[in-house]
Amino acid sequence: MAEQWELPPAEWNDTARPFEDQVSMIDLIERRVRENPDAPAVRLGDGEVRTYGQLWADSGLLARFLSAQGVGRGAFVGILHENSYDSVRAVVGVLRSGAAYVPLDARWPASRIATPVGHLGIGWIVTGHALARRAEEAGHLAGTGLRLICTDLSAVAPDPLDAEAVGLLWDTVAEDEDQARASGFNQNPADGITAAGIGTYVSHVRDLVLSAAERPRVVEVGCGAGLIACALRGGVAGYTGVDVSSVALERAAREYGEGGRFVQAPADGLGGVLEPAGTDVVVLASVAQFFPGFEYLRSVLRDALGALAPGGAVVLADLSEPGEGGGQGHLQVPAAWFEQLAGRLGLPVRAEIDRREGDAWPSVLRDRYDVVLRLAPAEADTPYAPVISTWSDVQAAGDLPLPAGPGADDTAYVIFTSGSTGVPKGVSVRHRSAVNVIQWVNETYEVGPDDCLLWVTALTFDLSVYDLLGVLAAGASLRVVPAVELSDGERLLEIMLQEPVTFWDSAPAALSMVMSFAEEPQDHARVPSLRLVFLSGDWVPLALPDRVRARFPKARVVALGGATEATIWSNHFDVGEIDPEWTSVPYGKPIQNARYYVLDEDRKPLPIGAEGDLYIAGVAVADGYVGDPELSAAKFTADTVSGLEGERMYATGDRALWRPDGNLEFRGRRDDQVKVRGYRIELGEVLAALRRVPGVVDCAVTTLRGDDGPQIVAAVAGGAGEQEVTGGLVRRHLAGALPSYMLPEHVLVLPALPVGPTGKVDRDQLARLAARPRSRRPR
Repeated sequence: MAEQWELPPAEWNDTARPFEDQVSMIDLIERRVRENPDAPAVRLGDGEVRTYGQLWADSGLLARFLSAQGVGRGAFVGILHENSYDSVRAVVGVLRSGAAYVPLDARWPASRIATPVGHLGIGWIVTGHALARRAEEAGHLAGTGLRLICTDLSAVAPDPLDAEAVGLLWDTVAEDEDQARASGFNQNPADGITAAGIGTYVSHVRDLVLSAAERPRVVEVGCGAGLIACALRGGVAGYTGVDVSSVALERAAREYGEGGRFVQAPADGLGGVLEPAGTDVVVLASVAQFFPGFEYLRSVLRDALGALAPGGAVVLADLSEPGEGGGQGHLQVPAAWFEQLAGRLGLPVRAEIDRREGDAWPSVLRDRYDVVLRLAPAEADTPYAPVISTWSDVQAAGDLPLPAGPGADDTAYVIFTSGSTGVPKGVSVRHRSAVNVIQWVNETYEVGPDDCLLWVTALTFDLSVYDLLGVLAAGASLRVVPAVELSDGERLLEIMLQEPVTFWDSAPAALSMVMSFAEEPQDHARVPSLRLVFLSGDWVPLALPDRVRARFPKARVVALGGATEATIWSNHFDVGEIDPEWTSVPYGKPIQNARYYVLDEDRKPLPIGAEGDLYIAGVAVADGYVGDPELSAAKFTADTVSGLEGERMYATGDRALWRPDGNLEFRGRRDDQVKVRGYRIELGEVLAALRRVPGVVDCAVTTLRGDDGPQIVAAVAGGAGEQEVTGGLVRRHLAGALPSYMLPEHVLVLPALPVGPTGKVDRDQLARLAARPRSRRPR
C-alpha cells in the first residue's frame, strides 16, 4: 500500500456545496404539488394511484386536525403503521403540522413502543385499527394519556370479536367433568391452582358482589359453567348469566337450579340483555382479559353502567397489570386506566381498586387486582376525551386554518436505535440536514418524475426518510408493497419485472433475497426499467452487484454508508467492475457537506492506510440523542479537525482507513454493535432483556456469521428456581420485550456458560455450539 505516512489531502473532504439550507422537506414537496398535482405520488398496485394533489389534500386535513389539538412545532407525534398510503399521508401530515414524526414499528411489542412514547411525552399516535390496542397498551406502560388517530376508520367501533369461534372454544372447555376446569381454571397445567385456591377466588368475587349492594339483582357477563353463580345463589334478589357458550349456559343453569335466567350473547351484546335501571350489579369475573381490545372493554362498560339502578356497581375481577413479556395475548389493563375512564366514557365514574393480599392466593392469581365501578353524582358535565379519533374526525377539520408548517431548523423526525444499556436511544434530525441529503441524491442521480421507487424499508429504518420524502421531493412516485408481500422475494421480483419500477433502496440482504429468485434466463422481450440500486446499512456482498446487473441491465449500483446520527447517508461509492483484490466493496467518499475523519485515540488524523476510529462531520450530523445529554456529549463533540467554528463531529464507533484512491475502507466495529438485515443492534440491549428472563442466572450474547449476514446467538444458564429455564421460555420472554428483528436466531440453554483462559465467557465457543446441527447441541 502507498506511503503510510502521508496524511489524507484536504481536498478529499472539500465537499462544501450550496444547497437550499433555509427550506424544509415539506417546502420541497409543495413545489411538486404545485407543478403537477395530477402526477402519481403513491402507487398501490393493480393500477391504483394516489396523486400529489390527493396526498396534499389528505395530509393537509391531518395537519389541520393536529393543529386544532394543540400539536405543532416542538411536539412529537408517533406513527405506528405498516407500509401503506396511510403511513405516507401520516408522515407528510405530521410534518405539515410543524411537529416531528416518530416512527414506531408494527413489529415492536408494546413495551418497546412505550419507550419513545414515554421518553418524548408523545400525546398522539397516528395508526390503524389493527394496531390500536398495542398502541394503547404502550401508552399505559409509558404512563401517558395517549390518544390515537385511526386513519383507516370512518367511525369508532368496538374491536371485532368472533363470537362463534369463542363460543365453540368455551363449549369444549365447559364439557369437562370438573366444574373448576369447566369454568376455565387450570387449562394451563402449569398453573396448578388447588381446590382451596379456587375457593379463595370464588369467595372473594362473591364478597365483592354482595358488598356492592344489598340483595342485588345481578347480571354476570361470562358466567361459564356457573362457579360464581352457585356461590351467589341465596344472596341475590335475581341472577342472570350471560355467555357465548351454549354448553356452558346449560351447565350453569343445571348447577344453579331454579330462579336463574341464562342468555346466550357476547359481552358486546349486553345492551340487548339489560333492562334500564333493572340491574344492581354487573359482574365480569376473569372475563375482561379475553376481550379483543380496550375499545371493546369501553363499549361493554358503557352498556353496563348505563343500565345500573341508582347506587349500583360494576365489578371486574381478576385483572392484571401490563408488564414486559406480555400476557400470552390476554388484554392487560393497568389500574390507572380506570382513573381516566370518566373522561373516556363521558360518564361520572368512580373506581375503587382492590389489591390482593395474603398467602391464601395461588401464585398465578396473587398479583391480580379487582375493580368496583360506581356512577358518582356529576357536579358538571364530564368532559369527553375519546382515545380514538377517526378519519371522519380528521375530515371534519377541513375548514380549520392550515398551520404554518416547519422551518429548516425544526426537528423533522426522531428515530430510535438500539441502546447498549437495554434502552433505545432517539436520534433527532432537523429538516436542514435531511434536505441536504435529499437534494444531493436527486441531483447526483437525476431522480425525477419518471422514476418510481419500490418501497421495501420500514419507517423505523432511516432509509425510509428518503424513500418517502426524498422521492416526493423529486416529483417521483413510490410503489407501496403490502406488509404480507415484503418478505416474498418472488413477488417483489415480479413487481420489478412487470411494473415501471426504476429505483431500489434497501440493505443488501433484502435485495439478495429477491435475487435468489432471479436465476432463470433473462426474458429479452422487455428490458426491466430498474436503473438505480442503492445498497446500504451493511456489508455489500462482492457478488451482488454483478448478479443485479445480469438481471437488470440498466441498473447502476451504488453502495452508501453513514449512520442514523448522520442523516441517512454520508458517503457513497458507485460500484463498477469488481476488483478481484477487494475483500469488500469500498465504503466510498463523503457526499456534499459531509466530512470523514479517521483518527487515533487522541483524535488526531491518521495517515493513508492506517486503521483508526471513524468520525463524521458537517451538515449531516444530527442534533444528538433526545433527553440524553450525557451520551450526546460523549458521541457528538466539537469538530477539532476542520477548525470550523460551531461545527461538530459524530463518533461512529466504526473502524476504517483511507485508501490511496481517496475512498474509505470500512473495517468493522469497535463495540458490541452489529447490523442484522440492515438494522443496527446493540447486543447489550439483547443481553439486558435476557437478564430479565425468570430463572436465568447467567447469560451472554454473541453473533454467528450466516449466509445473509450476522445471526444473533443467545446463551443462558438457569438456576434452581421454581420455573425451569427452556428455550421456549426464553423466546417467549424476548418476544415480549424486543422487536422481531432483534430476536436471536439461536438460543442455547446450558448448565453453565463456557469460560475461556481469561476467565471471561468464551463467545467463540458459543458460536461453535450454535453452528452445530440442533440434534447435536447440548441440552
